[in-house]
Amino acid sequence: MRPNKPFCLPQFLASGFGSGYLPSMPGTWGTVVGLLLSWPLKPFGAVAFLSATIFTFFLGWKLSHQLIKNQPSDTDPSYIVIDEIAGLFLTYCLIDWMMGELSIQALGIGFLLFRLFDIWKPCPIGWVDEKLASSIQTAGLGVMVDDLMAAIPAAATTILVLFL
Repeated sequence: MRPNKPFCLPQFLASGFGSGYLPSMPGTWGTVVGLLLSWPLKPFGAVAFLSATIFTFFLGWKLSHQLIKNQPSDTDPSYIVIDEIAGLFLTYCLIDWMMGELSIQALGIGFLLFRLFDIWKPCPIGWVDEKLASSIQTAGLGVMVDDLMAAIPAAATTILVLFL
């Protein structure tokens, strides 16, 4: 559901610079934005990705909470994709930290596996997402947390695939 208010800075940032408003697959488009933002971070390694994850997480939590509070009928609006950006940053942080570098193959496989785990939401990811989305007070946190949780199996599986 799209907000009733005119497009503003919080929506622009939360929507991944507008990518969350593309007609289909907003989460995938948001993850593409995360991939593009990851490219300049790549030379600086896991510390840069961790810093970007933390910054994006707290910004996304604040923006999501604000936007959901303004339109409480939807506790996980599809146009909010800053969570995908934070989740991909964490995926790349973990891969870089464990492997010592982030190869082109790791970028691609990490992207695909992050999307898989973010969409699939295996337990406990789906459970946490559902519980946090059940209240307006925690919905903004829920928007962000499930994507960080999806980053963990995405990174682990990427590392496993690259070792095989």
